[in-house]
Parts: sequence; structure tokens; C-alpha cells
Amino acid sequence: MIVMDGYRFSQQDRLARKLRARHLVLIDDLADTPFPADLVVNQNLHAKGLDYAQYEAQQLLLGPEFALLRSEYAALHESPRPDDGAVLVTLGGSTIGKRAVEIANRLADRIDRTIYAVVGSEVSVPGNRHARVEVLSGIDMPALMAECRHYVGAMGVSYLEALAAGLSTTAIAIPASQMLAVKAARDQGLVVLDRIEDPHLVDEVIEALERPLSPQPYPDGLGVKRVADAIVSLL
Repeated sequence: MIVMDGYRFSQQDRLARKLRARHLVLIDDLADTPFPADLVVNQNLHAKGLDYAQYEAQQLLLGPEFALLRSEYAALHESPRPDDGAVLVTLGGSTIGKRAVEIANRLADRIDRTIYAVVGSEVSVPGNRHARVEVLSGIDMPALMAECRHYVGAMGVSYLEALAAGLSTTAIAIPASQMLAVKAARDQGLVVLDRIEDPHLVDEVIEALERPLSPQPYPDGLGVKRVADAIVSLL
């Protein structure tokens, strides 16, 4: 069995690997490169709205119930987050990630809680920050999310982790190509802002902190087990 995950594989790359293995598993976010596979996994919120018919897969594992997250999130999903917990802000590990500090400062001006800004280890961050803002990198995310009440940030893996951990969320669509995910999130009643500079961002977070926590059923931290079980069933 070969498991492939990447945007840069050509059809020739996939064919070469399929010929070398009895089974091929594709981790596929976009449904834009049809290829026969035994199993296709797409963990994203909008996955069920994509057309995978031409992949001719034996099984399609689509949606956040198959999110490939660490097992610690299953325990977090079953335990309530502290109502007075911190706010976590992250925009990923790229250079845009340093703007998490900018957002954290905006939040700290009006919210009397610890605000964690998580950035990539190689990102240089602004030196001026609010006293309640802590900038972190290389952090153990499940342990950090256990201390948090609310997530602000991009709609990547950290967003799925926050949902699995039972945090309330204010997502930001970065980049614009995430519009399918944005629509799926909004259809589920989740808040997604169109840009970092949205003037209502702080108000949205304050309103979320005032509402009772209502965790999403999925992701629940058990996605890896579901995917592993499906893989074993092929053998």
C-alpha cells in the first residue's frame, strides 16, 4: 500500500506508484486531479460537496469526521473548555503569521484575558505588544488549547484542531481560495470573516465569549482511527 499526500504529484507520479503497490490511498483536498484510487481521504468541512466520481475510489472518506488529528484531541473534545480560558490567535507558520500579533494586540485592548499569538519559529514578530499578549512558537497545541476558550485564525489544520478541542471560533478566510470551506463553515453556523482587517473582528470575539460553548460534533479527534480502520479493511 502507498499513501500519497501532496499538491505537486503529476498523473505520471501517481501511476508509477499505483503500479508498485496493491492499494493506493490519496489524501486529496481539491478533487481536481481524478485518478483511480482504492481510498480517498478529504478531511475538510466542504469535502462532501466535491465531486470525486471520476476517481473511481472504492471508498470515499469525506468530511471533518476523518480529520487526521492527534489523539489528544479526542480527550479534549469530551471535556469542557474553561469558560475563563485564553484566546488563541494563529495564522499559520508563513510570514503572514506574524499578523497574529497584530490581531492579538487588538483583542487585548478590549478583552481582559490572556491572548496567545502562535507563530512559526522562523517568523520575526513585532516587538511592541500588549501586556496580556504572549507570543509562542513550537508549542504543543493540544496542551495549549486545553487552556483556551476561543480560537481566532486561518482555516487550516489548526482550525480543525480548535473545533475538535471544543473551542468557539472566529475564522478568517486566508487565502480567498478557501471560499468552499468558508461556505461550508457558515452553513454550519460558524463565524468566518473575509479578511484580517475586518473592523468587526474584536466585536465578534467578544460576542462569542459571551455565548455558551456549543462544540461541533465533528471533528472529534477520532478521524485517524476511522481512516486507519478503512485502510485495514482494504488489506
